Parts: sequence; C-alpha cells; structure tokens
Amino acid sequence: MRLVAAVVLVAVLLLVRQALIGPPPSTAPTGTTKVTTKAVSARIQVATAPSLTQAVEGDAAALVGSTIWVAGGLTAQGLSSAALTPYQPTTGPGPAVTLPDRLHDAAAVGLSGQLFIFGGGRFTSSAAASAFTPPGQFTTLLNLPTPLSDLWAADVAGQLLIGGGHNSGAPNSTVWAYHPSTNSYQTLLPLPVATRYAASAVVHNTLYVIGGETQTGGSHDIIAVSTSGVSRVVAQLPVAVWKAAAGVLNGQVYIFGGKVGGSLTNTIYRFNPTTDQVSVAGHLPQPWAYGAAVSTSRGIYLLGGEGSGGTLATVYQVALVR
Repeated sequence: MRLVAAVVLVAVLLLVRQALIGPPPSTAPTGTTKVTTKAVSARIQVATAPSLTQAVEGDAAALVGSTIWVAGGLTAQGLSSAALTPYQPTTGPGPAVTLPDRLHDAAAVGLSGQLFIFGGGRFTSSAAASAFTPPGQFTTLLNLPTPLSDLWAADVAGQLLIGGGHNSGAPNSTVWAYHPSTNSYQTLLPLPVATRYAASAVVHNTLYVIGGETQTGGSHDIIAVSTSGVSRVVAQLPVAVWKAAAGVLNGQVYIFGGKVGGSLTNTIYRFNPTTDQVSVAGHLPQPWAYGAAVSTSRGIYLLGGEGSGGTLATVYQVALVR
C-alpha cells in the first residue's frame, strides 16, 4: 500500500508541474516556419477638401499632370458656366480660364498633357469638341459625329473612347474612338445597354460604364468595354442608379451616390474587376449626385454636384486607410 501511495503521489506531482510550466514546445519539420497573421483590410475615409469657388452640378473634370481641371456645369442659378477652373488637391482652386462657350453635361478626359472636352451644351446638346493645353490655349477639334449631352469619355490605353449620353431623345448606345493624331472618330461596337448619366472608370485598360438612365428608367448594369470596343455586362448593382460618379483606388472601382428613382443616395459601392463582385463600401456625409469624380495619387476627388441642400461647391477627398 505504501508503494502504491508513493507512485500516485509522484504522478500527481508530475501533473501539477506540467500544468504550471505548460506544454512542451511544438516541433516542425526542418526549414519550415509556422506563422499566423491577422488580415488587415483597408477602409475608405471621406474628408472635406477646399471648396470650389462656385457651386456647380453637371460639371466635367479630369486630371492633367497634377492639376484637376473642372469644366463648366450648372450654377446654383441654373445657368451654364464658362469657367474652366484649375484645382490643386493640396491647396484648392486657382484662377479660372474662360471656356470657348458656356456648357454643362459635357465629358472631359486628360491625355498627354492636354484636356479634351466633348459635347455638353446649354439649351440643346452640342457636338463641339476642343483640346485645352494649360495654362490657356484652346484648340477646336472636329465635331462629334452627333451632338451629345450627359456622355462619358475615357483614356483607355492611350485611346480616347466616347459614348453614352443623348441628343434630345433616347439614350445613345454608340461608342467612338477619337484619334488625336488624325483628329478623327472611329465608330466601334455599340453598348449592350444605351444610357445617359452613366458613371465610368478605367482599370487595367478596361473601361467600366456603370449604371445610368435608360429610356425606361435607371440601370443596374456594369458594362466592361475593351480597347477594341467589345463590351459586355459583367455585374449588376443592387439598385438602379444614375447621375453617380466613379473612381479607382488600389485597382477597385468605387461608385459614389447618384439617384435611385428620384431620390439622392449617399451610398458608396465597391466593384472588384477581378471577381466582378459588388459590395457596399461606405457612405458619403450627405446624399450626393450629378458631380465629377477624378482619381489621383492622393485619392478620388468628388467635385461639385447636387446635395440635399441644392447645388454644391463642396469637394470630398476619398482615400484608403488602415
């Protein structure tokens, strides 16, 4: 009995010791390391940047060098603006240049140190096209094949693609490529869905045309357009939205605000071009639509637009933070 008691006592002491010092270190095959990392995902941050010098909606904007140029738009008094305003992401707006004509609902795109402006208009749609070379030189280009307002234009691998919009009638489905070297337009394949007031963004030499207003209402569609003009619907938004704007952060397309039915929304959607998935990424400080979005190295800038209180001079900077 004494022997059994001694054995039990030793066993109990060993168990107590093991509990106090913990388990022995695990072993791994030579040359391998077991590492556990916690995934950290980036989130968007919306900040207010220096305001524009005047409130405008239906403005067009694009980046030339390090300067955002904001072209035209409707003022709070409902008048088309003739201002072409340089906007520095760090300091805000500078003195405006006067456009050849007053306009709103135009399309603007930067390429090779120039700002190209297509269409828009005042009382009716315009076919006018011009190139602006900072700080103040305008060159008149060959007119668009048809007058257009509410259109988009984008630099896709050095080629200017133009489409969407309308000319006092049904939305346009035609896509053109403009060639600056020959001052000429080439008709490409039509979009599968004709829209006006669509958002657009370019990722990896593919143009994405997002939402917009069709002849029967808003569109859910996200359409991918290649440099050759081949297009197809690759995803759908949860809601039909028009007068939204879009920009690119870290290879993802962010879609801001717009109108759902007749109401403004402040929702920000994220579209992943790799997986064709759409998700809610956040919300703007207020409902917002009908403004311009420009992607820069400092983030996406939303300039002007329509808010819950009317026409805006507000500029938002949207960036990724961890």
